[in-house]
Amino acid sequence: MSTMASLISQISTTHLSHNPRISQSVKISLKKPNLSFKGSQLTFGLNKRHGIIVACSQKSVTFADVVGLDHVKDELQQVVDFLKNPNKFHEMGIHFPVGVLLLGPPGTGKSLLANALSWESATPLLSCSPRECVCFTDLFARAKKTRSIILIDEIDAIEKQDLRELFIEMDKIEKNPGVIVLATTNREDPLDEALFRRGRFELVLRLEVPDTASRNAILEALVSKKRFSLGEDLNLAEIASMTTGFSGAELANVVDEAALLAAGEYRSVVGMIDFVIAVEQSTARKRNYQDMSC
Repeated sequence: MSTMASLISQISTTHLSHNPRISQSVKISLKKPNLSFKGSQLTFGLNKRHGIIVACSQKSVTFADVVGLDHVKDELQQVVDFLKNPNKFHEMGIHFPVGVLLLGPPGTGKSLLANALSWESATPLLSCSPRECVCFTDLFARAKKTRSIILIDEIDAIEKQDLRELFIEMDKIEKNPGVIVLATTNREDPLDEALFRRGRFELVLRLEVPDTASRNAILEALVSKKRFSLGEDLNLAEIASMTTGFSGAELANVVDEAALLAAGEYRSVVGMIDFVIAVEQSTARKRNYQDMSC
């Protein structure tokens, strides 16, 4: 395999490891799906009122792997404590929020935090997307049996009739402590005010794009996990200062793109010039996307 192909493989391959603290990793269909293969991915056929629920096989992600966002991690640590011993809170008459909403721009770590919450609390994560029209009654029934975290991605996409069904199920949870509903969204403006009533999403955690110091820490964490060599001229603090407004995911793309640039020239060392070009290309893409959105 050529140097370039080897490096691309290292950059693009995701290694998933089973969480030893979660006894099972299962795929559950609310209605028998039609299975089909596309390359190495398994896809599922969906219909209007039924979707796929996945008890995710987690990476070993902890809060320590999430750079910055200390205020968010502190709040989620309380959720970990609740999930580990919900009866203690229930017996003391402590009302604990049933729903937690992660609100922030794309790429700021919402999915990473969800995985870390699952891992830290040793609790299965049942995930679904409203775009797949999941039946919430069946989803909540499954979660109550397994004491799980329900992850609803892009909750702003829920249709009104499904939202009513979600409210009914959330209103029942206080009688069955140990289930947490975690939702994510990039937008606050379209959310129904009823989402924030008592017994629903009372805990709202806002995620912002990282500041310069956090971007530097994120870049250092990202390059430490790569297998390529870094040039002596590389100054990550300077790269951090050049990437104002970049999310953690966008910084990860910069690191990958810098490595690909070096690999394209059959160099095993990734230097400052590779990172500068990668930042310029990423900035141009961001600008083009913003222009298209206007």
